[in-house]
Amino acid sequence: MSAVETWLSEGIPILMRFISRFLTSALSLGILGSAAAAPATAPKPFTIDSVMQSLKKTYPHATRVADTLPAGVAAKENVTFAERTTGALQLDLYRPTGYKSFPAVLIVHGGGWIAGDRTMERPFAKQLAALG
Repeated sequence: MSAVETWLSEGIPILMRFISRFLTSALSLGILGSAAAAPATAPKPFTIDSVMQSLKKTYPHATRVADTLPAGVAAKENVTFAERTTGALQLDLYRPTGYKSFPAVLIVHGGGWIAGDRTMERPFAKQLAALG
Protein backbone atom coordinates (compact mmCIF):
# COMPACT_ATOMS: atom_id res chain seq x y z
CA MET A 1 0.00 0.00 0.00
CA SER A 2 1.40 3.42 -0.96
CA ALA A 3 1.80 6.24 1.54
CA VAL A 4 -1.17 8.05 -0.01
CA GLU A 5 -3.37 4.96 0.22
CA THR A 6 -2.28 4.48 3.84
CA TRP A 7 -3.10 8.14 4.62
CA LEU A 8 -6.50 7.87 2.97
CA SER A 9 -7.39 4.60 4.72
CA GLU A 10 -5.82 5.27 8.15
CA GLY A 11 -4.76 8.90 8.56
CA ILE A 12 -7.96 10.67 7.56
CA PRO A 13 -10.25 8.55 9.81
CA ILE A 14 -7.87 9.08 12.76
CA LEU A 15 -7.75 12.84 12.12
CA MET A 16 -11.54 13.01 11.80
CA ARG A 17 -12.05 11.09 15.09
CA PHE A 18 -9.62 13.45 16.84
CA ILE A 19 -11.35 16.56 15.49
CA SER A 20 -14.78 15.16 16.34
CA ARG A 21 -13.75 14.35 19.92
CA PHE A 22 -12.02 17.71 20.33
CA LEU A 23 -15.00 19.72 19.09
CA THR A 24 -17.53 17.59 20.96
CA SER A 25 -15.58 18.07 24.20
CA ALA A 26 -15.12 21.78 23.59
CA LEU A 27 -18.83 22.21 22.86
CA SER A 28 -19.89 20.29 25.95
CA LEU A 29 -17.54 22.35 28.13
CA GLY A 30 -18.79 25.59 26.61
CA ILE A 31 -15.31 26.50 25.35
CA LEU A 32 -16.51 27.10 21.80
CA GLY A 33 -19.78 28.70 22.75
CA SER A 34 -23.17 27.38 21.81
CA ALA A 35 -24.98 27.44 18.52
CA ALA A 36 -28.19 27.98 20.50
CA ALA A 37 -26.93 31.09 22.31
CA ALA A 38 -28.26 34.27 20.71
CA PRO A 39 -26.04 37.34 20.68
CA ALA A 40 -27.25 40.37 22.67
CA THR A 41 -26.97 42.52 19.55
CA ALA A 42 -26.79 41.57 15.92
CA PRO A 43 -23.16 41.20 14.87
CA LYS A 44 -21.75 43.19 11.99
CA PRO A 45 -21.54 41.14 8.81
CA PHE A 46 -18.34 39.12 8.82
CA THR A 47 -17.45 38.02 5.32
CA ILE A 48 -14.28 38.01 3.30
CA ASP A 49 -15.54 41.15 1.55
CA SER A 50 -16.25 42.97 4.83
CA VAL A 51 -12.81 42.02 6.18
CA MET A 52 -11.11 43.22 2.99
CA GLN A 53 -13.04 46.49 3.14
CA SER A 54 -11.87 47.01 6.72
CA LEU A 55 -8.25 46.11 5.87
CA LYS A 56 -8.17 48.49 2.90
CA LYS A 57 -8.41 51.44 5.32
CA THR A 58 -5.04 50.59 6.84
CA TYR A 59 -3.54 48.50 4.03
CA PRO A 60 -4.78 50.00 0.74
CA HIS A 61 -2.78 47.54 -1.37
CA ALA A 62 -4.13 44.42 0.38
CA THR A 63 -5.59 41.82 -1.98
CA ARG A 64 -7.48 38.58 -1.51
CA VAL A 65 -5.65 35.27 -1.67
CA ALA A 66 -6.74 33.23 -4.69
CA ASP A 67 -9.31 30.56 -3.84
CA THR A 68 -8.16 28.21 -6.59
CA LEU A 69 -6.71 24.80 -5.78
CA PRO A 70 -2.95 24.99 -6.37
CA ALA A 71 -1.20 22.34 -8.43
CA GLY A 72 -0.03 19.47 -6.25
CA VAL A 73 -2.81 19.83 -3.67
CA ALA A 74 -5.63 17.33 -3.12
CA ALA A 75 -8.88 18.56 -1.57
CA LYS A 76 -11.79 16.96 0.27
CA GLU A 77 -14.35 19.60 1.20
CA ASN A 78 -17.53 19.37 3.26
CA VAL A 79 -16.49 16.15 5.01
CA THR A 80 -18.98 15.37 7.80
CA PHE A 81 -17.19 14.31 10.99
CA ALA A 82 -20.14 14.46 13.40
CA GLU A 83 -23.92 14.78 13.29
CA ARG A 84 -25.77 17.08 15.70
CA THR A 85 -29.46 17.81 16.11
CA THR A 86 -28.69 21.21 14.59
CA GLY A 87 -27.03 19.65 11.54
CA ALA A 88 -23.79 18.13 10.36
CA LEU A 89 -20.40 19.33 11.57
CA GLN A 90 -18.07 19.45 8.60
CA LEU A 91 -14.44 20.07 7.77
CA ASP A 92 -12.32 20.69 4.71
CA LEU A 93 -9.12 18.72 4.17
CA TYR A 94 -6.27 19.89 1.93
CA ARG A 95 -3.04 17.97 1.57
CA PRO A 96 -0.06 17.93 -0.73
CA THR A 97 -0.15 15.11 -3.22
CA GLY A 98 2.77 12.75 -3.16
CA TYR A 99 4.09 9.68 -1.45
CA LYS A 100 5.61 10.99 1.75
CA SER A 101 4.51 12.14 5.18
CA PHE A 102 3.55 15.75 5.70
CA PRO A 103 2.88 17.73 8.88
CA ALA A 104 -0.73 18.55 9.71
CA VAL A 105 -2.11 22.01 10.44
CA LEU A 106 -5.53 22.42 12.02
CA ILE A 107 -7.20 25.72 11.16
CA VAL A 108 -10.23 26.52 13.28
CA HIS A 109 -12.53 29.34 12.21
CA GLY A 110 -13.29 31.40 15.30
CA GLY A 111 -16.72 32.80 14.47
CA GLY A 112 -18.52 31.18 17.41
CA TRP A 113 -21.36 30.00 15.11
CA ILE A 114 -22.37 33.66 14.88
CA ALA A 115 -20.19 35.24 12.20
CA GLY A 116 -18.50 33.80 9.13
CA ASP A 117 -17.78 30.11 8.60
CA ARG A 118 -14.98 27.68 7.84
CA THR A 119 -15.14 28.33 4.10
CA MET A 120 -13.51 31.71 4.76
CA GLU A 121 -10.32 29.80 5.66
CA ARG A 122 -10.18 27.76 2.45
CA PRO A 123 -7.78 30.02 0.48
CA PHE A 124 -5.33 30.08 3.40
CA ALA A 125 -5.55 26.30 3.91
CA LYS A 126 -4.99 25.63 0.20
CA GLN A 127 -1.88 27.79 0.15
CA LEU A 128 -0.50 26.10 3.28
CA ALA A 129 -1.01 22.69 1.70
CA ALA A 130 0.77 23.88 -1.44
CA LEU A 131 3.82 24.69 0.71
CA GLY A 132 3.91 21.11 1.99
